[in-house]
Amino acid sequence: MNQEQVRSVAIMFHERDMEAESRKYRIWPIAENWRRSGIDVRIVRGPESCLDANVLVPHIDCSYIHDDYWDVISAHPRVINGGIRDIRKTSISENLLGPDDPWDGPVIVKTNNNSGGFMDLEFSGRRGPSLLDRLRKRAAWHPLIQPRSLGWTKTLTDYPIFPHKSEVPKAAWKNPHLVVEKFFRPDQNDEGEYVLYLWIVFGDRGLGRTLLSTDPFIKNVSSRLGSFENPPAEILAVQKEFGIDYGKIDYILHRGRPVLLDINRTPTVSGDAYSEAYVQQCAELATGLVDIGR
Repeated sequence: MNQEQVRSVAIMFHERDMEAESRKYRIWPIAENWRRSGIDVRIVRGPESCLDANVLVPHIDCSYIHDDYWDVISAHPRVINGGIRDIRKTSISENLLGPDDPWDGPVIVKTNNNSGGFMDLEFSGRRGPSLLDRLRKRAAWHPLIQPRSLGWTKTLTDYPIFPHKSEVPKAAWKNPHLVVEKFFRPDQNDEGEYVLYLWIVFGDRGLGRTLLSTDPFIKNVSSRLGSFENPPAEILAVQKEFGIDYGKIDYILHRGRPVLLDINRTPTVSGDAYSEAYVQQCAELATGLVDIGR
């Protein structure tokens, strides 16, 4: 597929994602580059057939894409991320632990779903989360309740780290919405900062960003941004293995070895997604559209 063949793109959101345009999705500055090159960009909500668009970009902010959406996505001849339906930890992580697995190091408890499980809960079911789920989500935000919620919560605002798996509450092991992973301390750079690598891809194009922090559990709020040029071969292999046309691959280096943390099909930016700075930053990524031929 060359540039001349791409005249129209449909970006598909979940039917209840009514605030998508106000979220800091990286797809917005990418789409602005498409518009500037003369491509018609259309926003679609719900599992609507988009066969009239040259390319379909599913932007369903869920860890697992359900049948009604997946059927429409699979029917399109040129679709972004048409081979990656499931990005839950149980599908992508190589560091999952069971209570009887041999491991003497620290562990971290995460939601099986991405991003603390919040978007998956919001878009669950036909009518969204139940009243009980909403009450549980609100209660779990409380710092005194969250440590006691590991047996029933579907969401986590913070991922607790334990020195040893024996200290993980028994209820957490039984919660199907949570997983326990080996925790690896990221390597530090020359300035003594811990580094989280974010490899953002669109087709054959890539953009390397880093989060740098004095805390080994790196968060956006306690870190500064940096950049890098190329990821290790193991991370490029992850992109190929999972069929990631567009998305973000989070990883660290631990003793020089890359450790995959997350895959995200709906990456965000830290600032104003509609700013000219992000439009320019995403200009090269946007040209990756021509690489997608499915």
